Amino acid sequence: MSTQNRSSGLEYTNIAEIRGPLLVIDGVTNSAFDELVEITTPAGAKRLGRVLEIGGGTAVVQVFEGTTGLSISETKTRFLGKTMEKLNNLLEKVASPLKGYSNCLLKLGLGISFFLHGYGKLPISEGFVGWLTSKGIPSASVVAPLIAWGEILAGLGILLGGLIGTKAAILGNVVTRLSGGAIGIIMIGAILIAHSDWGIFTGERGAVLFASEQLFLLLLGAYFAIRGND
Repeated sequence: MSTQNRSSGLEYTNIAEIRGPLLVIDGVTNSAFDELVEITTPAGAKRLGRVLEIGGGTAVVQVFEGTTGLSISETKTRFLGKTMEKLNNLLEKVASPLKGYSNCLLKLGLGISFFLHGYGKLPISEGFVGWLTSKGIPSASVVAPLIAWGEILAGLGILLGGLIGTKAAILGNVVTRLSGGAIGIIMIGAILIAHSDWGIFTGERGAVLFASEQLFLLLLGAYFAIRGND
């Protein structure tokens, strides 16, 4: 069965088959390949899919989030009349004026995060020094303030590198790249010292590394070390 709402597309409830991540829907008219489809689960949640095949009144729809929890009798679909290309063009139109600010947003987040991490370690506490000592770091009382000030300066460098680049492109790139490299080195040290039990691909907690904010900060630092302000 289908109903039509001119503002929101054709709705269908006649699901013929659920096949893995695919829905097979009968009685479909005026649809097209790659058309976006909104799927409403029996619980009322919304999922998105697209038409993979259409012909003879039957549409095969790929459900992006999978078909778990869907049922033939209680699942509803709404064909939106928009293809992925149209959606991409719409998103491009919305995002285009903001593209020039994407790097700035990353720098802002990374720079502020590192500055605050370093600033939060001042004044250096005996607990921080003791923790470094427990990890086998020699001259921990000297290393502790170096870590704190390294984080502060690296954060400031990321924030200021772009500003300097508006007046002196080469100097700005150098500051951003050095700061990004410093962040990468600091994060490698943090992972090796504080989380040596994580491993990489092996070990009981090896997978934790790839879900950690530490790895994310390391990769952001590497990104700016490579790209600079470009």
